[in-house]
Amino acid sequence: MNTPPGHPTLLTMPSWGGPCACVEILPLPAAEYELRQVLPDWFEVRERSSGSLIWSGLGPASVTVSQAPF
Repeated sequence: MNTPPGHPTLLTMPSWGGPCACVEILPLPAAEYELRQVLPDWFEVRERSSGSLIWSGLGPASVTVSQAPF
């Protein structure tokens, strides 16, 4: 569970054509994800328990807890 409760996990990654980042809501708590830099500009997000690949792409990327509940 994220702290504070009710605040979702967010995956933030660069957009392909604009100045704003893309943000996706992830279903598990932030601690359940691992962000790996596999090449100088390439990142992966994996689920810690299973190793499943959630996202792979050009970075930078981040997995954070939302500052607001929704």
